[in-house]
Amino acid sequence: MRDNSTIRTKSLDVAYFGNALDVDVASLPEWILLDINGKDFRYSEVTGPERDGCILDILRILESEDLPVAGPERIEKWEKGWQENLEKYLHNDASFDSLTPKYFSYNKLRYNGSYIIPVSYSFELDFYTVVRYLLFHKYLANVSSIVDFGCGTGATLIMLSDMFPEKPLIGCDWAKSSQSIIEAIVKKTGKHIAGHNFNMFSPNDDVPFTDGCAVITMHALEQLGANYEDFLNYILAKRPGICLHLEPIVELYDEDKLFDYLAIRYHQKRGYLCGFLTSLRNLKATEKASIIDVRRLYFGSFFHEGYSVVVWRPAM
Repeated sequence: MRDNSTIRTKSLDVAYFGNALDVDVASLPEWILLDINGKDFRYSEVTGPERDGCILDILRILESEDLPVAGPERIEKWEKGWQENLEKYLHNDASFDSLTPKYFSYNKLRYNGSYIIPVSYSFELDFYTVVRYLLFHKYLANVSSIVDFGCGTGATLIMLSDMFPEKPLIGCDWAKSSQSIIEAIVKKTGKHIAGHNFNMFSPNDDVPFTDGCAVITMHALEQLGANYEDFLNYILAKRPGICLHLEPIVELYDEDKLFDYLAIRYHQKRGYLCGFLTSLRNLKATEKASIIDVRRLYFGSFFHEGYSVVVWRPAM
């Protein structure tokens, strides 16, 4: 915890999350309410010279040549990263915390047009956890099965299994170490989860889809950049009952605002997802898909926002 005793803090609460995601909080199970209320969502806004310092830091990063760019050549990085999580999981008595990716590491975040300093070091991860719980409660309760593309360490699959123990779950990832994690999870917990090696840049047909299943991606489509068409066409052909994405959606930024413009620049320099929402809107216009919700949460890490919600389904 940081010592914010002399700084005026604000806080997010159950009502905030309900409004942000258009979820009736009265419908939430008690355990989700307890989980939200048990997390520390206090923060202070960065103002004055310190805000200028944030902008300068971002500009310097944007001028740097060291930023990695998303793409198929990054598979070795993800293979190594998930292998590290696997080793932690095996050596820490199958601790759920061992499955947390390393990228939840910023001590300054973005929220509602401001840079903020959270009181809790786990603020972003806790935010991500609550958002997933509410989205899954809202959209996935009645689906037949769930396919998580880009499932990584399998942490989201464990959450889904805890919420919906009767549903078959499939975790797809291009890194073989991800499938090794899922095997370890199943061996330790007996959860109904299957792992598949799957490259979203070149989809294969090995993943079993059931009628009325759900497709989800959590910070996974971002790695496709502008090369998402093959995966999108694959999903259209499979016709799942619903598709739920929590991703950085560049179309939702306002390029006429400095705060957003910097995020756009960072998004572009990292080669993140580009054009996906535009393609979905074109599919809607030609009645090949319906869009259920598009929602910007105005929250993110220091450089950009990876928490925009897109929910849609292919035409049947």
